[in-house]
Amino acid sequence: MLAKRGPARLLGCLLVALLAVSLTGAARGPAPLLFVVNGETASVAVFDTGSNRQVGSVRIEPRPDQVAAAPDGRHLYITHPDSGNVTVLDKESMTARIVKVGGTPTSIAATHDGRLFVVDPRRGVLMIVESGTGASLAAIKVGAEPTDVAVSLSERRAFVANSADDSVSVIDLDRGTVVATLAVGLAPAALSFSSADERLYVAHLESSDLVVFSTRSLQTLGRVKVGAAPSGVVVSPDAKTVFVSNKRSGTVSVVDAEALVMLARVRVASGPVSIVAAPAGNRVYVLNTGSSDVSVLDGESGEELTRFDVEKGARSLAIVPAGNTS
Repeated sequence: MLAKRGPARLLGCLLVALLAVSLTGAARGPAPLLFVVNGETASVAVFDTGSNRQVGSVRIEPRPDQVAAAPDGRHLYITHPDSGNVTVLDKESMTARIVKVGGTPTSIAATHDGRLFVVDPRRGVLMIVESGTGASLAAIKVGAEPTDVAVSLSERRAFVANSADDSVSVIDLDRGTVVATLAVGLAPAALSFSSADERLYVAHLESSDLVVFSTRSLQTLGRVKVGAAPSGVVVSPDAKTVFVSNKRSGTVSVVDAEALVMLARVRVASGPVSIVAAPAGNRVYVLNTGSSDVSVLDGESGEELTRFDVEKGARSLAIVPAGNTS
């Protein structure tokens, strides 16, 4: 027979349980922050991914386009094609300042050595600038209408997707020149590395497929069909899975990163484009531009877990750890 528990014993059990929950939450730390750039309202909204609730926002220069986070998560960089500027947003203070880079900056990547890599589709140029001042370090001619850039410091190479001539330019960062041009599918739109930068995944808007290259040998390793008009691609932190957002089909393709076979095709909402993975790999976030919301997917299966609304006009996403990163 079980002994009856008196009020004091019950209260003690409750306190132990609450302490265990508190310690578990503290061990896990705060959830990452999701930044949503809005082109119509010229603002950046911040969401706590633990609750999927908006916790802040800041106004920035008009008509922002794409966003990239610094590797340490302390700053975000947002392009403004109309003005030739980049907004530098401090994550902790939520203050913004402008650096002038010139041209028509769209897609952008940031590296831990303080450089920004910015594509200018109008001139067909990759601009390399100093992140603090916007001072030009190089302007390298690439292919026609570049749409995305990815940088591998381990390989000392930058890769630029050129949508109008169906190619990827490979830039040697030490020499500052294009050393190879890869023939790819129709209208390459988005690039993503595996976690160790060993593989480059290229999504093609018009041929609706995904091609993978070795970043060292530059050899093609495989190709797989995905949904219609793939516009975003991200590789899971463990490098096992690739997630591709398909704008015209309203789906996300879940692909085995090694075998390049389709694992699942997940229905999300209207016009999925920008896609990011949480640092822990447990969640993937997809911006649906047609329905003005974000789909939250399971980081392994790709199953849609929930959606939350964002403002109409949202254009791009970035995710960074919460708290002080210094």
